[in-house]
Amino acid sequence: MAELSVLPRMRREALQGHAAMLLFSAAIAGSFSLGARAANLIDPAAISAARFAIAAGVVGGLAMAGPGIPREAFRAPWRYLLLGGLFAAYFVLMFEGLKTALPVSAAAVFTLTPLMSAGFGWLLMRQRMTGRIALALGLGAAGSLWVIFGGDPAALMRLEFGRGEAIYLVGCAAHALYTPLVRRLNRGERPIVSTSPPLPRAG
Repeated sequence: MAELSVLPRMRREALQGHAAMLLFSAAIAGSFSLGARAANLIDPAAISAARFAIAAGVVGGLAMAGPGIPREAFRAPWRYLLLGGLFAAYFVLMFEGLKTALPVSAAAVFTLTPLMSAGFGWLLMRQRMTGRIALALGLGAAGSLWVIFGGDPAALMRLEFGRGEAIYLVGCAAHALYTPLVRRLNRGERPIVSTSPPLPRAG
């Protein structure tokens, strides 16, 4: 009976996880369309600084409302400068790229991030992928490249794609490096604590 009672809870948690990912995907998809509209009206560095200032206030407030931020979390502050710099680079390059890249192309470039993150994860943490994960990431990357190069194999062979997409690809590489680097540099801090200090540095 105990095993049967666990199954509905596991299903519920799985559904909640999928719902969270769908919400995240919708937010990301909307950010490309809105970002393309704002990119030519506002300086990328200025809009990114405003975003990080708001995020730092919200996340810092949540951290302080909980157990607080221990003094030990501020050891080796260079970690937060590095992480904040990567995050800032991603957003600045995203808005810079969206000045010329189409939102659909930018979204396709972003879907290359998990594959790049897997590569950085192996370099930094020696993390290995299962065959299924490698296949899924490979299929996703193939679909992304098809969209980025407009379904033209010749353009793919010549690596002909837009300037905006190239700029944003560098930003996505920074984002991909950020994910495993957080784990590599973590010294036991809780996620909300390790997230709070980099945000002001990024802004």
